[in-house]
Amino acid sequence: MKVLVVLLLLALSLRAAPPLPAHPVEGDVMEVMASQFTDLQGAMVGGGVAAIVESAKRLEDVLPRLAEVAPQRNTESSGEFQAYAGRLDSLLAEITSLATQERLDGASQAFAELRNSCVSCHVKFRENNDVIGLFPAVGNTITGKVHTWDVDGVPQESGTALVFLERLGQQETHVNHRDNPALAQESLQFSASILPVVRGATVDFPNDDTVLHNVFSLSRTAPFDLGIYKQGTSRSVHLEETGLVRVYCNLHPEMAASIVVLENPYFSLTDEGGSYVISGIPDGEYTVRAWNDRQGEGSQEIEIAGGELVEVYFEVHDKLRPVQHKNKFGRRYPDKY
Repeated sequence: MKVLVVLLLLALSLRAAPPLPAHPVEGDVMEVMASQFTDLQGAMVGGGVAAIVESAKRLEDVLPRLAEVAPQRNTESSGEFQAYAGRLDSLLAEITSLATQERLDGASQAFAELRNSCVSCHVKFRENNDVIGLFPAVGNTITGKVHTWDVDGVPQESGTALVFLERLGQQETHVNHRDNPALAQESLQFSASILPVVRGATVDFPNDDTVLHNVFSLSRTAPFDLGIYKQGTSRSVHLEETGLVRVYCNLHPEMAASIVVLENPYFSLTDEGGSYVISGIPDGEYTVRAWNDRQGEGSQEIEIAGGELVEVYFEVHDKLRPVQHKNKFGRRYPDKY
């Protein structure tokens, strides 16, 4: 009889218990990602191609589960939060490709960007970072927001700005071991309005459009004329001097972009809300600059050390009104082209 009572109570308790979730709770998703990231980090240090590829694949398999995670702050930017998963996926694919080609220096640089993307996501969307830390961050991190006004003093709700660091009293060098950054042409537009690169980079200009293009620049930093070329072909430019390179198409006046050649890889483009994150910064003194393609700019000097998270905010006022640029001959574009 006692045995029957015990079995009955056990059966009732099992019926009352909530069903087990198909996957671990949200916190466990991040724990699994952190564990897999640590494994990939170890494989990168070890330098073995097979270990890197296998570890990258295991981390890639976790990424679909990021859909279970919701932003804890800046919830109005949830679309950007989900876009981080796509960015991580492309970086893991690049790491795998470079490692398979035994380009381990390039894979290491792609891994550093993967790390910075994770940190940026934490800073923008996770609460209690001051308590739980910014793993997998190394070095220091700067975050903040760029507030922009047009030439008439009207606040701008959107628009890309570039935030970058200059080290006081010291020039830095950086060698790119990854594939070249690209400014593609598609649907009569460049693929980015602002493309930051590090001095010494070679930038590719693939024509992914259905029409001919003639990419050129009259900038003092790097003047060039790539001539007319068709879909499926590409031209390249090597950039040795720091500065601004305004890029246009001689056939399509609506096409314009800015390449900013920098001295080091510590930079970030703002998101739609004006926020930015720069991580992996060594201890030191820096000038932090904000710039947009309407010549709005601002700067602040900071000192950072000990794995700090520092907030730096900017108020940037445009200096230029939108005007139609000239073609490569310094003349107005024809009404029909």
